[in-house]
Amino acid sequence: MVLDSEIDSGQQPAPSGGPVLPGDPVLPGDPVLSGDPVPSGDLVPSGADVPVPPPGSPGELMSALAALSRAATGQLGGRELLRSLADLAAHHLPVDGAGVMLSQGTALTFVQGSAADVDRVEQLQELHQQGPCQDAMRLLHEVAVDDLCDGSQPPQWTSYREEAEQARLRSVVALPLIARERVWGVLDLYRHEAGPWSAADLAAARLLADVAVAYVVMAADRDQARQAQRELAHRSTHDELTGLPNRALLFDRLEHALCAATRRRQRVAVLFIDLDRFKQVNDTFGHAAGDSVLVEATSRMAAALREEDTLARLSGDEFVVVCEQLPQGSDAELETQLAAVTARLGAALSEPVRVGGVDLAVTASIGVAVSRPGSTADDLVQEADAGMYRTKQRRAAEIVLRESMDGAGPRLVRHLDPSLAWALADGQLRVAQL
Repeated sequence: MVLDSEIDSGQQPAPSGGPVLPGDPVLPGDPVLSGDPVPSGDLVPSGADVPVPPPGSPGELMSALAALSRAATGQLGGRELLRSLADLAAHHLPVDGAGVMLSQGTALTFVQGSAADVDRVEQLQELHQQGPCQDAMRLLHEVAVDDLCDGSQPPQWTSYREEAEQARLRSVVALPLIARERVWGVLDLYRHEAGPWSAADLAAARLLADVAVAYVVMAADRDQARQAQRELAHRSTHDELTGLPNRALLFDRLEHALCAATRRRQRVAVLFIDLDRFKQVNDTFGHAAGDSVLVEATSRMAAALREEDTLARLSGDEFVVVCEQLPQGSDAELETQLAAVTARLGAALSEPVRVGGVDLAVTASIGVAVSRPGSTADDLVQEADAGMYRTKQRRAAEIVLRESMDGAGPRLVRHLDPSLAWALADGQLRVAQL
C-alpha cells in the first residue's frame, strides 16, 4: 500500500502484501488478512469477503468481555449486569440460548432469558426450585447435560425436562457464578442439538461467567458504599429518633424558603412548638416513655400539615414548622390561615398517648412568626420562640388565676395536674359533700 506521504517524500512504498496498519485506508489490491479488523470508514474493495468470527471463537469471546466491561463501567447494578450476561452469552458463545438466575439465599430467581422459550424453561426452574441451576448452586460446580431427553435426569426435573423438550432445548450446561465463597447466580446455556460440551466451549463459558461475577461483586460493593454514604448524609441532617430534619437542615430549608419567597413576593411563616410538661413525663415514666411520646407527637403533627411544609425537631421537646407558598391575602386573612394551622396541630396532639398502660394527655404551646422584607432564618425562629413563651406564660397565668392556692398549693398542683386531666377525661372524678 502506497501512502501519499511516502510518494511526496520520495520514500519507497511498503512491500506488497505487508500488514494493514490502523488508520490505513484499504485500497484495491491490498490484502485483507483473516482476523484483522477493518477500521470504521475504510474503503473495502468491491467483492472483498471479510470473514466474521464464529460464535465461541477467541474474537467473539473478547467482544463479549469488552461489552461486559463497558456495561460494568456504565454504573449498572448487579441485576442489570446479569441481564447483559444472558444476552452476551447467547450472542457470542456457540449456544442457541442463555438464561441467568439470581441467588437469594437458598433460592434462585429468574433474571433474564435470551428468548421466549428459554424464559419459560428458566421460570419453571424458579417455580419448582429444581433443575440444573439448583444443582449447580448446591454443588458449587457446573452441571452439564448432554441430552435432556435420554431419561437419565432425576425425577424432580420432570417438569423442567418436558418444557425444555417442548422448546427443542436438548442440551444444557449450568455454571454457578461464584465469588467470595458464595454463589451470586447461575448462567444456563442451551443448545438445540444433543451432544457433549467440549473443553474449549466450557472454558470460554467459565471465563465469561467469572468476569461477569467479578463485575457483579464490584457493583454490589459500589452500591453498599453509596448506601452507606446516603445513610451517613441522612444521619447528619436528620434527627435519629423521629427521622425529622434537624437544626442544620431546618435552617438550610428556611433560608431557601426565604429566598424563594422574596423572588415570588410571598411570605414565610414559622411555628415554634413546645410540648407542655414533657419533663414531667420523662421524670415520672422514664425516657423510653418520653421517646414514645415524641415519636407519636411527630407522626400526628406531620399528618396535620401540608406536604410542602417542613416539620423539624429543634431539640428535646421543641419542634419547628416552616410554612411556605402561603396563599396571597391581607394580614388578617394570613392570620386566620395560620390560626387554622395551629388549631389543627393542637387537635392532633389533644388525643391521649398510651404509654405503659397509662393515657398521657399531650398539649403544646405554639408561637408564630411571619417573614417581612429583610427577615433572616434566625430572626424568624427567635420571634416564633418568643411567641411560644408568651403563649406558655399566658396559659400558666390562667391556671394560677383559676386556682386558690396556699403555701403548699403550687407543688401539689404540679404533681396532680396530669392525673386530674386523665381522670377528668375518663369520668373518674366525683364531688363529695363535706
